[in-house]
Order: sequence, then structure tokens, then C-alpha cells
Amino acid sequence: MNSVGLAPLRAEDASASGASSRALNEQTRSLARLRSNFVWALLSSTLAIYFFLLVIVLWWPGIVSRSVFGSFNWGLMAVCVQLVVSVVGFWAYCSWAKVNFDPAAESLRAAAHAMELGVRRD
Repeated sequence: MNSVGLAPLRAEDASASGASSRALNEQTRSLARLRSNFVWALLSSTLAIYFFLLVIVLWWPGIVSRSVFGSFNWGLMAVCVQLVVSVVGFWAYCSWAKVNFDPAAESLRAAAHAMELGVRRD
């Protein structure tokens, strides 16, 4: 099992054991579900923060116009927070994909390629 809970499917395993395309398809679906779960959780949390800030700006305009320091007010602070949330969300997905998704996807690609070559040799 790798870091995402998928049993590694190496190219040599696919050609040596005659792994079926059904097993490869199931691992592909499993990897897609894993990615979807992460992406939907990340998207829902960033949208919740975005709409929370939007509600604050729309319902309490007096609060967002108060100064934090100088001419920098809470409304501008909300914009800065949203920018930070966007950057952190992007970074979180890229980091997660590099560690969890990309190695598993590469393993599946190599296994599919080996299976294709094995089919062509027969």
C-alpha cells in the first residue's frame, strides 16, 4: 500500500502476473475518487470562507469600513484574507498531488503501458 491506500501496481507486475484491465480500471477509479474527495473538501472549505467574508461585507458594512490601521480597513483585510485563502488552497492541492496523487497516477500509467505492450506481443 502506498500513502493513499492503493496497492502499488508496477509495470513489471502487470506484465508478469497478467493483471487484468479490470483491476487497472478499478485502481484508476479508486484514484479518481481519492482526488475527488480531496478536491471537493478543499473547494467547499474555500467557498465557505469566501461566502462568510461576502456575508460580512454585505450585512455589516459599518464593521468593514472601520479602520484597522491608517486607511487600511476591515473590508480590505477581508480581500487580503481571500487572496491568502486562494493561494493556500492552490498550494495545498499542489502539495497533496505531488505526494499522493502523482506517484499513484504514474504507477497506473506505467502498468497500463506495460499491459498494452504485453497485449501487442501476444
